[in-house]
This record gives sequence, structure tokens and C-alpha cells, in this order.
Amino acid sequence: MKTGTSPHRAPHPISQEEFAAYHEAGHAVAFSLIEREVVQIFLGPAPGDGGCSLTPVGAALDLHDPVEQNWAERHIVAHLAGPMAEAILLGREEDCLGLTFSASDLREARLISEKLAQVRTARKIERASDLLFWSKWTATAELLRDPPHWAAVEALARTLLGQRSIEGQHARQIIAEALGGNLEKPQGAEPLATRCSPAGPWQ
Repeated sequence: MKTGTSPHRAPHPISQEEFAAYHEAGHAVAFSLIEREVVQIFLGPAPGDGGCSLTPVGAALDLHDPVEQNWAERHIVAHLAGPMAEAILLGREEDCLGLTFSASDLREARLISEKLAQVRTARKIERASDLLFWSKWTATAELLRDPPHWAAVEALARTLLGQRSIEGQHARQIIAEALGGNLEKPQGAEPLATRCSPAGPWQ
């Protein structure tokens, strides 16, 4: 599905560290926009390794509830934001093939799409899941190509490359500055961290 040519394509060869930093920054921006609290983003010791730690979701979602379906769809976008940041750097937002650090995120986005498709339709689940996945891939491209949002991704990535880790409060300050406003801390957040890629409340 074509999403357009990126004005943000990197003008130079991209290192694994840069890919990882932009990937995790993409997650941090997108999860912050849906009011999931980011605890920390970091780069690991191995080239290209990194993570985005979040406060956990307290309970499994009822995907028969339209409100929670909407919340789940926003999580698809947040999981795709890491791969999309990579794709934007490569100037190829039209697909998610061959992205270096994205396998677990793409699996998680597919899982949520499949769960929603199972709830919404009794037939043609695979087609419904594909349509939802690719519609959210396009929505993620539109989200991150928005200049303030991409400015937040770039600011986080630059800081992450210099510092190797960013605590959640500092990350939120960087995002808020790029967006020209404040991100209020989500209410009721638990002070426990979980990686953003492993199985969430969809199983």
C-alpha cells in the first residue's frame, strides 16, 4: 500500500545504532500520544539493540467493547511506529519488508489485528486482519510524517544516540517541547516496567 515519499529520508548511510535509536524513539512518541507511560528508552550493548519500557496494562481487554477496540487499534499504530520510523529513514513507507529491528513489533501488530478481526467478523478473518493491519500501517506513516511528530522522533533519537538511555520523564519533556505543548502524565500508572514488544493484553 503506497503511503507517499518521505521528506525525512536520511541523506547518508544509516548505522545500526541510528536505526535502533529512531525505532525506539518512534515507539516512545506513539505510545506517549496514546497516554501509555514510557518508563525508559535505551540502546543495548550490542549494535542495534534497544528497547522501550512501558508501564503495564493492568488487565486483559474486552475486545467486544467498542471503546477498548479503539484503544487496541491505537496500540497497533504504536507498535508499528518503531518499524515506520525505520521505513521513513529508508524512504520506503509503502511496505514493512526487510526492516532490521521490527520482527517482534510486526508480530504484535498482526496479533492485535487478528484478535480484532476475530471479534468483528465470523468469516474472512485473514482478509479482515490484513485490511486492518495495512490501514494502520498507513495511519502510522501519516502520524510520524506529521512534522511535529517527526521532530519529536528526531529529538529523542539524537538524545538517545548521545546518552544511550532516556528516563521516561525526560523523554516526555523532549516530546512535549517538539510538539510545542505539554504531555500530561497518564493517570493511574503503575510504577512497574515491561518491554513494549512482548505479549500484551490481547492474548
